[in-house]
Amino acid sequence: MSVLLGYMSRLFAARFALIFGGLVMLVLLLDVMAQSNEIIAGEEGVMGLWRYGGLRLPLIASRLIPFSVLIAALLTLIYLSRHGELVVMTGAGVSQFKLIAMFLPVVLIIAGGHFWIDDRAGPASIRALDAWGVAGYAPARPSGGGGGGGTVLWVRAGNDIIRLRQDGGIDADDHNRLGALSIFSRDAAGNLIERLDAASAVNDSGVWTLYDVTRFDVAANRLSQAAEMAWPGDLLPSQISTLSSHPRALPLSAVWRFVRAPGYGSRPHYVYKTWLNRKLAAPLASLMMILIAVPLTQRFQRHGGAAATLALGVAIGFCFFVFDGFTLAVGESGLLPPWIAAWAPTLVFSAIGAGLGFHWERR
Repeated sequence: MSVLLGYMSRLFAARFALIFGGLVMLVLLLDVMAQSNEIIAGEEGVMGLWRYGGLRLPLIASRLIPFSVLIAALLTLIYLSRHGELVVMTGAGVSQFKLIAMFLPVVLIIAGGHFWIDDRAGPASIRALDAWGVAGYAPARPSGGGGGGGTVLWVRAGNDIIRLRQDGGIDADDHNRLGALSIFSRDAAGNLIERLDAASAVNDSGVWTLYDVTRFDVAANRLSQAAEMAWPGDLLPSQISTLSSHPRALPLSAVWRFVRAPGYGSRPHYVYKTWLNRKLAAPLASLMMILIAVPLTQRFQRHGGAAATLALGVAIGFCFFVFDGFTLAVGESGLLPPWIAAWAPTLVFSAIGAGLGFHWERR
């Protein structure tokens, strides 16, 4: 069995590498060509094309991994069937479920790589593209007002609402120091208690000190000023750099911090929960593709039609991506529970694959 496992793994890995590499290069080339005029017109000129391609590579690779697994698995099984090897394996007692298990070692490695791309390489690329501001990428600009113009970031920190000026209010190098900000303190029922406007804020050992403070007491309807004032708010300095970022541009650990503390963030709590589940579910899509590929090839083995089987596999993969994008968008809007929005595509298509597998196994 170990010899057969090694043989299957080599066949599958070789086809995956070829298909994945080819698809990524094709899609990346089309993407770079589509944005070439804007990129070349920028400061970096032609060299900007290489930079853009490098930054887009992890994002494109992440989307194409499950589809490449499906096509590679189908081609591997079709090859074995054409050469009669799959018939011999079936006659030797290798069931569909054992066949699926033979793909697992390589698929688990692929899933691990997928998780690393989504957790590390992808977010770093998105942040770099946002900072560059090319091809539709741009720094997050939450809506809001606030005298003097500029980009304003609204943040929830417990019961308090904080308004920060991103063009000077956030120090990119020292998250313990903030520029001009406004703090709207509320009670547990959400009623406004006071408003604090400060020229700056410094965090020392977990305690924030506000400087040049103007305080408005709502109950007393009184305005007062102070050179400095301690603020008991529990906004963490480590969260400052991630407050304005979309969850897709954050590693899993950062998204988990926002999920664990519902009172924080610049987006609704369900958005962070949706993306937390999404980051966990996405790598498992490769395993789901194997659950679909094996039963489809079983149909080819009994009824013929390799081209039709491959076309059906491509159609199923396309449907998965459409369904996945739809549920994610609906989950981000709050119309679906986060775990359903993230896990439904993988679970539904896994159930379809398992159902096909049981159907053909019994025949």
